[in-house]
Amino acid sequence: MTYCRILVAIIAFIGILPVCLHADTIKLQNFISDDNNDVRQKKHILGYIKSVPGSFDKLDIGIHGGLWSFDESNSDKNFSIIGISGDFNFGPMGMLSSEIMSYNNNAWSTETFNLSYRQPNLKPYYMEASLERSIVDSLLAINNKIMVDTYTLSADAPVANEFTLVGAAIYQSFTDNNTKHGGLIKLVYSPNRIEGLSTALVFKQIRSDWAGTGYFSPDKQQLNYLETSYATGIIQDKFFLKSTLALGKEIINNTTRNNFLKAELRLRGWFDDVNGLEGRLGCSNTGDAFANHGASDYRYCYATLNYSHALN
Repeated sequence: MTYCRILVAIIAFIGILPVCLHADTIKLQNFISDDNNDVRQKKHILGYIKSVPGSFDKLDIGIHGGLWSFDESNSDKNFSIIGISGDFNFGPMGMLSSEIMSYNNNAWSTETFNLSYRQPNLKPYYMEASLERSIVDSLLAINNKIMVDTYTLSADAPVANEFTLVGAAIYQSFTDNNTKHGGLIKLVYSPNRIEGLSTALVFKQIRSDWAGTGYFSPDKQQLNYLETSYATGIIQDKFFLKSTLALGKEIINNTTRNNFLKAELRLRGWFDDVNGLEGRLGCSNTGDAFANHGASDYRYCYATLNYSHALN
């Protein structure tokens, strides 16, 4: 692992010079989250992205650096971040995105990665697959250096006029030898007469081998909910705004039943030809919507704000 960290740092250092000198895009990414268990996260990443001409329809190479702050009950962990990314567009063969990040502090250094493949050229069908290694985000899990590998596969298919069926499978392998597996089925209704509106019935189930230490992993978790979204253009259609509201039930181990509520706003667009903005703001609740350290009540809120500046 030490050699891997050194290799990542060397690649990042070698790559930063030509990218910074000839970068096509500068991107600043910000993420914050908070929950009713006194867990707070902040992540800030600055990236330089270069579009490289070549045999691909499009190839973007990036160098990134930043900070991740994790605070739980007034105990905190801070990591510096450095990494590289690549986005490949193969035209009819689909798109591939990859990212390797090195997280470092005085007590622990580790690498995360993400590899995803999207195939939007099978219209009216769509498929996506991904592999991700990440840090389990709780103080106890970080102290125990627990990582998780997540494998996902999803596909969309029209089943009738205005109806689309979405299916997804997920498998997670934790470094403490725990595993999770499951999936979801979503039936989406998008009425042609109301542009931008969609309603979906979602059924999700995840099973765990055992209750992990320092992260949520009941033997069986079910989420059944109704989700409604509406998307529209704003500010002379320079920006795209999407609002989502979900209501339903969470069932834990076939016994505990909690109300489930989620609300989210998404914004994406460009102020002009060079300055873009993308943001997301949301909260989810299980149990009491004003939960405060209840036994089965949980609230999680998050926000992202990403700024892009295209260089001439």
